[in-house]
Amino acid sequence: AETLSAVAGDPTEGTGVWALINAGNLTGQIPRILAAPGFTATPAASPAAPVTQALVSVASRLRAVVIADGPNTTEADALTDRGKYGSDRLYIVDPAVRVWDTVTSAYVTRPASAYVAGALSAQDASRGFWWSPSNRILEGVAATARPISWAISDPDTEANRLNEGEVATIIRADGFRLWGNRSAATDPLWAFLPVRRTADMIYESIEGALLWA
Repeated sequence: AETLSAVAGDPTEGTGVWALINAGNLTGQIPRILAAPGFTATPAASPAAPVTQALVSVASRLRAVVIADGPNTTEADALTDRGKYGSDRLYIVDPAVRVWDTVTSAYVTRPASAYVAGALSAQDASRGFWWSPSNRILEGVAATARPISWAISDPDTEANRLNEGEVATIIRADGFRLWGNRSAATDPLWAFLPVRRTADMIYESIEGALLWA
């Protein structure tokens, strides 16, 4: 609990994730993709994760998006977890992933958010922020923590049910791919993550132009 409080931080003191507010002033770069692997997943029966809530608040200030982990238990739990939040800046991913650990020389389970954030950042650099995050290969992922059923011609699969419930997931199709476009938005006009991100950059462009007015 103390660690979660430290990561969630205090907005007045600028601690924990709130320190990201000053990133632009300190480094000249504003973070647009936020994640805290290992701190955003909570059991389905628990309240909303304090770190996730703090990150969403910070993201609203930075015009960023948050990649959060689902509970990594069952499909039902993942959908229940989604119901704790309502933000078009939040992108929930479930389940976790299996990756090779060079320290233990064994496969271990890790939060998917780190790999999703990396894939999204790489796509921003190579294609642009307006591209969909879905169908991107997650480098380094050897398996998912639980099997996710999916078939391109079958709508009744766990992958599709999670997507309909606004939870992104990971499918196996010539590698392991991120699957899902929807954020945890309450307004269907802002349901798709690229819409939110494109609007943010339009606002940034308009504000930047005002500097020369």
